Amino acid sequence: MNKPKIMICHYAPHVISGAERAMLDMVLPLQDVFDFTMFVAREDILSKFYREQGLKVHVQALSNKRRKFPGLHSFHSILLKRYLKNNPQDLLLCNTFFAANKMTTVARMTGIPMAIFVREYIDLNLPIHKHYINNAQAMFGVSQDVADYLKPAHKRVYTMHDYLDTSAISKVKKDVKTLEGDAPKVAIIGRVTPYKQQDLFVEAFPYVQAKVPNVEFYVIGESSKKEQPYKQKMINVAKQISKKIFFLGNRNDVYELLPQFDVSCMVSDREPFPRTVLESQFLKVPVVASNAGGVLEMIEDGVSGLFFDVSKRDPKLLAKKIIEVLEDKEASASRADIAHDRLMKSFATLAPIDNFKMILNELVGERK
Repeated sequence: MNKPKIMICHYAPHVISGAERAMLDMVLPLQDVFDFTMFVAREDILSKFYREQGLKVHVQALSNKRRKFPGLHSFHSILLKRYLKNNPQDLLLCNTFFAANKMTTVARMTGIPMAIFVREYIDLNLPIHKHYINNAQAMFGVSQDVADYLKPAHKRVYTMHDYLDTSAISKVKKDVKTLEGDAPKVAIIGRVTPYKQQDLFVEAFPYVQAKVPNVEFYVIGESSKKEQPYKQKMINVAKQISKKIFFLGNRNDVYELLPQFDVSCMVSDREPFPRTVLESQFLKVPVVASNAGGVLEMIEDGVSGLFFDVSKRDPKLLAKKIIEVLEDKEASASRADIAHDRLMKSFATLAPIDNFKMILNELVGERK
């Protein structure tokens, strides 16, 4: 019996972020059930990354749909339509909402159903976004919060939590020290972008330092070219505050770094489904997080982590929670243990994979 064929479409060929790693974790356990092809619009680090994991990759130019040069997008779409005629697929799955910018025209040309994985709080009122949504057979919200946000815009919305494959993290040598010194270390990890509010994290430093004089702050992640001014402004502010605020950029050794931190922070104004929180929980690193978005499904305040009220955007409130973790090691370790145990019974189980499998079978079954 032939396996259903699913092409997973990616937006940025030069980016390997949490979304790309999350999709890898989802598809690897299901290769015996589905015939997956990763579509990437240009040879770059993403195509190499997926090939190294043993996945089938198809690379073909497919420009975004733009007002300027609309004919180029149509031309590329026609070429991909020809490829799909010879290599038919049962479903086109966009790994992020913005991948639908590339794939919607192809879906309409070929009649292949399209589903969209939504990992952000998109503007549901933009006409172009409505166009993508109306052409999707189904929408996947990466958390219950995102799914609820999408439901007014589409009649078929599924909650599709990411699965955390802990096997790769388990191989990390946790006793390897790559950061110097024994000072308390606090980290924020993720793409450097305004909605993740790394600037709020930096602003909290002097309030923490007042109570914990030798504390060090680390910002791990990089920004896009468009977001570089935000990062540079933050670096300039940090230089005026202290020499103990470090910007490490993108790192390939995040799993090695995480156990060296005393606190892992997530301070986004509304994070859809913060993977770094799950990774921190698995490695038993205490977490301080904003009380909004998908993280509400991951943490019970005061039991498996600490929340701060992000709506007030007050660095003093964030600092207070960080200080609480640093000053009460026993309570922090207890919360981290509880978070780890709960993770191993939820997002680190095969339940998200089983849910993904069931819904994919449902969607491809309708086509047949």
